[in-house]
Amino acid sequence: MTTPAAVAGALTRLAQYNSGDYEPASNPRGFDDGGHVINFPAALADMVTVSNWIAGTFAPVAVTEGPAVTLDLSSGLNFALTLTGSRAVMDPTGAALGQSGLLILTQGGAGGHQLSWSGAWRFAGGAPILSPAAGAIDTVSFFVVSTAPLVILAATTFDFRT
Repeated sequence: MTTPAAVAGALTRLAQYNSGDYEPASNPRGFDDGGHVINFPAALADMVTVSNWIAGTFAPVAVTEGPAVTLDLSSGLNFALTLTGSRAVMDPTGAALGQSGLLILTQGGAGGHQLSWSGAWRFAGGAPILSPAAGAIDTVSFFVVSTAPLVILAATTFDFRT
């Protein structure tokens, strides 16, 4: 996932705030020796920028449904897909070693839709059979253990309907 420029700038400044004594010329962002009086409001604003961006990365990214479904793991951590037909889940793009997330699958229409999975997806006991009822919500949690070759360990939790 790409870090937006505003967030990268805030992270750089936050590192500078904690880098030692305040010196107007050499370290104007330091917190020690009175620098906290000058820098504290700006540091709070930078912390809000970073925390809002982090919180936003957890919101599920809507996945475009089609005969072949490809997740772009660089676009988020969690994903949501409503099924209106049986589909094939392909190798994701943008995978990072150690990345983990959640795929939320909702049975649309009359339900009964299933997924086939590319070889990169590894499920204990084989690929899952999704809950068939219309409106059923299943989740697939995943963890990228290798990017070359791509290997994703996955586990399924079934039917979260209330």
